[in-house]
Amino acid sequence: MIDELEVEAGPLARWQVHWCDPRREVSWYAADPVLAGLPTLAEWAHAHGTQMGQPVLLRADGWSVPEVNGFFASARMRNASAGTRRKYAFAVAVWLGFLDAAGRAWHDANEEDLAGFKFWRMTDEANVRRVAGGTVLDDLIAISAFYRWAGFRFGVSDPVARRQVPGPDPGTVTESFEAGPHLVRGKDMAAGARPYVPAGAGPGW
Repeated sequence: MIDELEVEAGPLARWQVHWCDPRREVSWYAADPVLAGLPTLAEWAHAHGTQMGQPVLLRADGWSVPEVNGFFASARMRNASAGTRRKYAFAVAVWLGFLDAAGRAWHDANEEDLAGFKFWRMTDEANVRRVAGGTVLDDLIAISAFYRWAGFRFGVSDPVARRQVPGPDPGTVTESFEAGPHLVRGKDMAAGARPYVPAGAGPGW
C-alpha cells in the first residue's frame, strides 16, 4: 500500500508522509499465516475508497492517527489535485511535528500554538530552515482545512482564526487569516519578539 517515503526536511519533522499504491504487490502478505484468507491490499483499498497517491501520515513512533488520516481519505481530499494533496500532507505533518515538540495534542491546539508555529517557521533563528510568508500562508490554508473537517466530526476548534477585511470591491468584505504572514518578520523583530521554544526542546529543535 505504501509506495514511497518522503519526510519533510528539518530537525522538527517527526511525522512521516507516505503515499498509497493499492496496486503494489507485497510478497510477504499472502504468505503471512495471520493474514491468510483476508482480502488483498488492493481489495482493502477498493472497499475503503483508498486511492492511488493518497497521503498517509505516521507519527515518529510509526503509529497512524485515524483522525488525521481520515482527513486525507475524505471526499474533499480525494477530489483535490495531486499537488494539493501533497502540499496539504506536508503542511499538516510539519504542524503536527511542531505540536509534538511543544508537548501539545493536535485536538487541543489553539491560536497561541499557531502564533508560535508561525514565528518558528518564519522568524526564529533556532530554525535553520525558515520559510517565506507565502509558504506559511499555504500552511495556514492546509491546517485550517484539516481542522474545519475535524471540527464537524470530533468537535475540535480551528486554531486558525479569521477576521473580516475590506473586499476587492467597494462596500464588500472578505475573510483573512488573523495569523496571516503580512510583514510578520519585520513586526516581530521590531517588537523584540522572543523565540517560541517548547518545554524540553533542545538546541535546533
